Amino acid sequence: MKIHRTIYFYLRYDENALAQLQLVLDRIKKSICLKAGDLLIVDNKRTVHGRTNFVPSYNFKDRWLQRAKVIKKLD
Repeated sequence: MKIHRTIYFYLRYDENALAQLQLVLDRIKKSICLKAGDLLIVDNKRTVHGRTNFVPSYNFKDRWLQRAKVIKKLD
């Protein structure tokens, strides 16, 4: 997993702390390969996640990422 430095452009952060975080993330990461028709639901409050790079073929058979939001209350 890579940490996007652009996110931290305006924030003060400790470079050593980010390096240590990267080491931990690399050590505990898990890879999941989804097949056509698979669904993966991620709780953003409990996980860190990312996606691998890919080159689209624009043939309508590429991966399709859909975002959804689940909330406890509507008020």
